[in-house]
Amino acid sequence: MLRSLLERASSSGAVSSGILGVRALPEWDGPGSFSHHGVIAHVRPCISPLAMRQAIRQRASDDWLIVLTDCDESDLGVGLTRYLNGQRLRTPDPWDAVRTLFRAPRLDRRLVAGPRARDLALGLASVAQELDLPPAPAGMLTLDHVCGSLCERVLALRGAQSLSLEDVMDWSADARAVANIATLRERAGEVLTALVLRWIAARCGAAGPAVSALLESDRASSLAPLGLVARPVRESRNDVPRALLTRVHLSGTQVSEAGLDELASAAESVALRRLHRRDKQSAIDLSRLLRDADALATDISLGDDVAASTLLPSALERRLEHLGRALQLATERSRKAVLADPRGVSIPSEAAVSIEEAFTSVEEHAAAGTAATQRVRTARAGVRLVRWLAQPAPDFQDLADATRDYRDALGWVDRAYADAWRGVDGLPELASGLRAVVETTKARRAVSDSRFGALLASHAALDEALPSDVVRIEDLIPTVVAPLARGGRPVLLVVADGMSVPVATEIVDSLQLDSGLWHECLPDDQERRSTALAVLPSLTEVSRCSMLSGHLATGGQSAERSGFAELLRAQNLTGTLLHKKSLASSGGGESLPGDVAQAIDDTAQNQVVACVLNSIDDALDRTDPGIDWDTDAVQHLRPLLESAQRAGRVVVLTSDHGHVIERRAGHVLEAGTVSSNRSRPGGLPPEVTAEEVRVRGPRVLLHDGDAVLAVDESLRYGSLKAGYHGGAAPAEVVIPIHVLAVDPPRRWREAAPQEPLWWRESIQVAADPTAAIRETPPARKKEERGDQPTLFDTGAEQAPKRQETPPSWDLAARVAQSPVYRDQLSRAGRLPIDEARILTLLRALAHAPSHRVSIQTAASLLNIATVRVSGALPYVQRLLNIDQYAVISRDDDDIVLDLDLLREQFEVKA
Repeated sequence: MLRSLLERASSSGAVSSGILGVRALPEWDGPGSFSHHGVIAHVRPCISPLAMRQAIRQRASDDWLIVLTDCDESDLGVGLTRYLNGQRLRTPDPWDAVRTLFRAPRLDRRLVAGPRARDLALGLASVAQELDLPPAPAGMLTLDHVCGSLCERVLALRGAQSLSLEDVMDWSADARAVANIATLRERAGEVLTALVLRWIAARCGAAGPAVSALLESDRASSLAPLGLVARPVRESRNDVPRALLTRVHLSGTQVSEAGLDELASAAESVALRRLHRRDKQSAIDLSRLLRDADALATDISLGDDVAASTLLPSALERRLEHLGRALQLATERSRKAVLADPRGVSIPSEAAVSIEEAFTSVEEHAAAGTAATQRVRTARAGVRLVRWLAQPAPDFQDLADATRDYRDALGWVDRAYADAWRGVDGLPELASGLRAVVETTKARRAVSDSRFGALLASHAALDEALPSDVVRIEDLIPTVVAPLARGGRPVLLVVADGMSVPVATEIVDSLQLDSGLWHECLPDDQERRSTALAVLPSLTEVSRCSMLSGHLATGGQSAERSGFAELLRAQNLTGTLLHKKSLASSGGGESLPGDVAQAIDDTAQNQVVACVLNSIDDALDRTDPGIDWDTDAVQHLRPLLESAQRAGRVVVLTSDHGHVIERRAGHVLEAGTVSSNRSRPGGLPPEVTAEEVRVRGPRVLLHDGDAVLAVDESLRYGSLKAGYHGGAAPAEVVIPIHVLAVDPPRRWREAAPQEPLWWRESIQVAADPTAAIRETPPARKKEERGDQPTLFDTGAEQAPKRQETPPSWDLAARVAQSPVYRDQLSRAGRLPIDEARILTLLRALAHAPSHRVSIQTAASLLNIATVRVSGALPYVQRLLNIDQYAVISRDDDDIVLDLDLLREQFEVKA
């Protein structure tokens, strides 16, 4: 204020010295002098006229003297006032100081009109000088400039001039926000601090009253937690939570519906940003916010209504519990239904739909996709089993079809079963629901396994021929590996001892997701991966030796090495076989021994390198069965793949047999002489039980070609282990074959996703829209069709004049019969994707929730690799998007159908 008075008295420096009298208490604890326009100004408090006279006498003539006195001008008399600048005492005005500090001749009326305007000016003058706040633009000091400057400099609230509720929410979520408000109050005083906080709240729209109530009561850190519970409060039909929130946490401040919506949206956005940043501080902040919000939800008695939140941990728990109740309700009678009709639908469609709705709610929670939520993964496995149970089971008449079903469906059921069987802790209703689903699945799977065992026994006795995609294990190298190697692509054959079909799919999924380099490949004339059948009993000594020898054989590693060498010579190939001991690292710093790496690198001398890995089989002897089988869980697999990639090798990942898992619910059958925990000689007591099957034939290499094999996974003949093999269950007999390459070999292509539709999609989509493709007879060549064109003929050909009307539910077929579609088809020209497949995708989208499916599902329906979807989508859009209107579009990792636009464009009624 003294500087302001001095500025005015000196006419902005025109007067270079003098005496300035100021009405004030004669007290001063500031500096005795300071510089003004290069001239020294001395400050002297004077308690009497005598003291003032003394100060004037001692003044240096070239300096300014500022006298502070509480004497009236009448007490000083003309003798003293005549020395003062303007011959009078000046009254200090803090707003003058503010004008000077901000270089603003004009002031915003909103600053000076309040009842405590002077206190406001004092605080503003103090903090402006201390922080060197920026001058007012255009000489006008506005409320926005004052508050925005203080937000930036003191509160660390960035971007204050374009402030939004989300900005305020994000700032308040920082633990330093409360401390910064305290700093502002200390520096600027209570009045100015309150003004700034009200100004902040005013920028928060309908949420402003709540923001103001929290900021002014020093509870800024409660703003984001309150926003996180705002949506459940808004949607609750119970008045208690809102009443408690208003009375206890907002000091009686009422918040409108719009205010709660805005608070919720801003808080959720702030929390999601921290969730996606994945740095340590963001994780700490988010954990605190969610913890505080959960505590607030409990404090205001939200109860089950908290499930409306998409972020709170307690909301995810409530959603999972709701899913558990739906699972239990749907399966409480299903086990009896399975026993009555094993091939019938075990879960009614309406119950399955309710489960899908409950699981969709779980997936919509922000934490559902994070690595921390193992519970969601377990719940997802239960839902997958329900989707399978909601479909009728096929009745196969031969072993080949039963083997394919295990490869394409039941193997995935076993994978989901293993995840669901682990269960969850702390969520009793979900645990009960999963238990019910697991028990129902187990009952239905037991029937399927029994049927597989009977078909296996029949096939073993007759030694029937098999289709090309179902390979006897002894034929795997001659029919799969050797043609690849002879075709110019060296091969790394990885034999993971004991790897079952579900474990293999888990490893391959992990590998493709992890590396992004390796792609599963199929021959051009195949749509599904091949699989193999073990030699019986499904034991290493017979099945692996037969595979590596290329003919039925029995023996250990020595027999395998000699048989492998002889087989390669017969195939005119070179190569080497490496067992566990050879793969052990020779020292630190090496992931593979030097001779192993050299053998893989030398593609001329080693067209085929075969490596036997024992991690899975070893785990069955001594480890808990609940293992996540990824790339790193199988010792040596990752470095072998890396070496194969550098050498340009194709990788064939397979095993010699599978396994069943011990789930501590099995029983022992005392059988005397046995060859394994799951196999015993035939023709000896005890009699063959309903849980076993007797197999005889040339591919039964033990017990003189006559063996009894366990089929039910709960049966064993020996001591307790983590898992077993040797039996006749498909999990033991069916062997996975995965051909992996960085780029496909000649006459091979990248495989479409191989999982069943129910693995990724809801029950509505999992009703298998590909059935229409399988049931459609193959098209004849044009010259065989005479004058009868087909639906998909292009150019001058026309669709048949008379066609059956498709059912009302089959929107895709109705679209295909429309004149608009036929016109689009003629304009589209040659499409690299089968039109029937495009219509299948359309059919799935029409029935999918929200009319969207994942790109993996789209790839499966179009029979292309997932990485090819981006290139194939324009062809689909060329056929279905008219005049660039987006009937079909892509939204991140989903393919989306605009159903209303489809009906409008193709003139198909609802």
